Amino acid sequence: MRRVGATPRGVARLRRLSLLPAWAGVALLFLVPLLVIALYSLLTRGAYWGLGLPWTLENYARIFDPLYAVILLRSVMMAAAATALCLLLAFPAALFISRAGRRKNLYLHLVIIPFWTSFLVRAGPAPAAERLQLVELRGAGDHP
Repeated sequence: MRRVGATPRGVARLRRLSLLPAWAGVALLFLVPLLVIALYSLLTRGAYWGLGLPWTLENYARIFDPLYAVILLRSVMMAAAATALCLLLAFPAALFISRAGRRKNLYLHLVIIPFWTSFLVRAGPAPAAERLQLVELRGAGDHP
């Protein structure tokens, strides 16, 4: 007797269809900006730091300039040092928090709070100050 319900092939198709919004988000928020950056890198530098046509690979040829090679090497070394430092600090901290017992939530909050306050500082007063400057630039700030 045949079982009523979804077939394995139908379930797999439904899973693929349900992932379409996630893939669209990845494409929109990651691949499109990456494509824009790649296109900008192929433009020619104009007067006063502007960009324009014609398309060129000159920017990529500068990688082999000794000055840029030193800068690139320093950047990679700093990134490697920062990564190693984060790993050396994060794994013991995570192990400590995971074994903390009753105070696990407290320690977790102590780690999260600096990131949260940084977000609040960037999201709160800065946009409000920009709106205030915009109002003043339009001349509306002088009148009650």
